[in-house]
Amino acid sequence: MNGTNILLAERASITRLPTAENKACLFRDRLFIKIQDRTIRLLLQDVLWVEAYDYYSKIVTRQRELLVTQTLKRFDEVLTGTPEMMRVHRSYLVNLTHIDEIGDTFLTINNMPVPISKIVKAELMARWQKM
Repeated sequence: MNGTNILLAERASITRLPTAENKACLFRDRLFIKIQDRTIRLLLQDVLWVEAYDYYSKIVTRQRELLVTQTLKRFDEVLTGTPEMMRVHRSYLVNLTHIDEIGDTFLTINNMPVPISKIVKAELMARWQKM
C-alpha cells in the first residue's frame, strides 16, 4: 500500500462533520461540538488528542475520530485552563492523563507517537508528573 492509499484509508475512517457552524465549547468536564441542529458531547477524559488537520481539527478518542471545521488554535483557546489538556506541538493538543511514555522528541498515547516541541518539554514533564 503506497502513501497515497494510506492517507485515503485514514480519511475514510474519520467521521466528517460538514458545516461552517461548528463551534466547540467547554462545560466543566465536557466538550460540546455544535453541528447544525445537533450538539455532540465528548467527555474530556475520552479525548486522547486533538490534531491539526489542514483547516480542520481531528479529535481522536478510543472509539472514533471526528473531523471538525475548527482550527487547533480555537480548540486551544476553548480548552485553556483545563489541567489535563496541553498543547505539546504546533499540530497537537493532548490529554495528559492518556500519555503512556515520553521520549526526547515524542510521546506515546495508545501506542501512537505524537511529536513534542522542544520548547514545551520541561512544562510537559512538570505537568505530567503532577497528574
